[in-house]
Amino acid sequence: MHFHEIPAGDFFKCLVAAEDAHKETLHNLYHGLSTSSTGDDFPGSALPGLVTETILEGGLPLAEALRWLPGKTAQQALELAISLEVNACDRYQIMSRDAVDQEGRQAFEYLAREEKVHLGLLSDELDRWLEHHR
Repeated sequence: MHFHEIPAGDFFKCLVAAEDAHKETLHNLYHGLSTSSTGDDFPGSALPGLVTETILEGGLPLAEALRWLPGKTAQQALELAISLEVNACDRYQIMSRDAVDQEGRQAFEYLAREEKVHLGLLSDELDRWLEHHR
C-alpha cells in the first residue's frame, strides 16, 4: 500500500513517532501533577486496574485494528486513521476545558493542535489518493 509517493508504512511511522511524543507530553504532565511514580509502563501504570492491551486513540484496541486492516484499501485505512485523530482532537479539547490549572490546559491545547496537524496530513493524503484513483 502506498500513499502518494511514499509507502504507507513510512507515512504511518512518522505519525507513530508523533504519537510517542504526545505520550511523553502526557507522562510529563502526569508526573508534574502526581506524587505517584509511573515507571516505564505509562500510561498503564497510572490507570486503575490491569491494562492488558494496547489501545489506540478513540478507544480502539490495536489488535482489533490489525485484524480489520488486511484486505482494506488505502482509502479505508486513511479513513480509520482520520476518525481516530478526530476523536483524539475532541478529547484533548474537552480535557483542556476541564483542566484544573494553566499547565494542564496548555498541554492539552498543544496536543489538540498537534492532532489537528495529523488530521490535516491524513486528509491531504486521502485527497491525493482519491484524486489518483478516480
